[in-house]
Amino acid sequence: MWGVGTHLITSKENPAFGGVYKLAALSQDGQTWQPKIKLSEDPIKVTNPGVKKIYRLYDAATGKMKADLITLADETINNNEDLTIFDPLATWKRMTLTAGEFTARELLEPVFVNGNCVYPDYTVAQIQEYAKRERATLWEEHKRLVRPHIMPVDLSQKLYDLKQGMIVKAR
Repeated sequence: MWGVGTHLITSKENPAFGGVYKLAALSQDGQTWQPKIKLSEDPIKVTNPGVKKIYRLYDAATGKMKADLITLADETINNNEDLTIFDPLATWKRMTLTAGEFTARELLEPVFVNGNCVYPDYTVAQIQEYAKRERATLWEEHKRLVRPHIMPVDLSQKLYDLKQGMIVKAR
């Protein structure tokens, strides 16, 4: 286990990147993972436990992004079944995506497997083209500089239930 503090990696004159790494799962044998959670009085700081996947959900007709969905690693999204997603902090904010009217694409790609780099060596031109394609999937409301709409990033029901169960058990 390791951790890096903000003052160790940056100087006060150069602020740190806003991302934070937290332990989400622990494995003793490299096979079985035990989910872990960090609790906080601030709900936004409570971590999402377990090994996860991220799906980007698109409107099938327009190809535009609808939301990102964080799931546990063993979950899959079936485009042929209705999918209800919800804001994990404001659970009353729900959206049901109708079967056949959305597509799902897994976002995470492995970089290293068994110590070997498996990530393709993309050229700058390929990276640029990918970025252009992804930007084209954003709605205009998300691209505007003044008061842009925020793209929803939701948790699957299974991940949400695991998180809530771990919170209740810890309290």
